[in-house]
Amino acid sequence: MKELFVKAKHCLGCKSCEIACAVAHSNSKNLAAALKEKPLSITRVKVKSSHTTMFDLRRCRHCKKPLCVAACGNGAISKTGNKTIIDEEKCQGCFRCVSSCPFGALNIQKDRRIVLVCDHCEELGEPACVKACPTGVFTNERLS
Repeated sequence: MKELFVKAKHCLGCKSCEIACAVAHSNSKNLAAALKEKPLSITRVKVKSSHTTMFDLRRCRHCKKPLCVAACGNGAISKTGNKTIIDEEKCQGCFRCVSSCPFGALNIQKDRRIVLVCDHCEELGEPACVKACPTGVFTNERLS
């Protein structure tokens, strides 16, 4: 999995990345059909307004030593290679991992009481958020 970096100053706050992510993780993989699915597909990337004019993009950074892994008492979150993975079957919805993440990157699927994490859309070959972003906010290059 390639590491993704964010050029936040280029973000317009359009949330195209959120929509593309939710559709990519839906059963139908189609926007119109995904809106009718129960439960609704949840995005794994979030765009938040900051107290300045910039936007803050929140997504799992697959930390080298993730605090969410240590916070999970059920062993639902693990680090495999360079990926942080959540086993949805083991997740009991205590959400301790959510409060432990310093980046606010974990998302809750309330209907199923589970936590979701960015998987970089590995089955698609390229993250849906990267393809959908009209301003090229996401990059594979480390920013200085």
